[in-house]
Amino acid sequence: MDGALLLIAANETCPQPQTSEHLAAVEIMQLKHIIILQNKIDLIQENVAINQHEAIQKFIMVRFSYLLRICCSILISSLG
Repeated sequence: MDGALLLIAANETCPQPQTSEHLAAVEIMQLKHIIILQNKIDLIQENVAINQHEAIQKFIMVRFSYLLRICCSILISSLG
């Protein structure tokens, strides 16, 4: 496996305990590529989604910057 997807719900605070656990698994597997998906942004206000997006970036870069070469954040909402 070359990479991983990390899905973070926008309607929950970040980081959740499982977020750290999942990133620890990424570290153990020595994965160098991760895509971070922030979903359920349609359930919250835009400014809350942006604030959480910034919190996610800060958490990742402070805690795991040594681990990641490529970090891509994508905002998605549910359809329908």
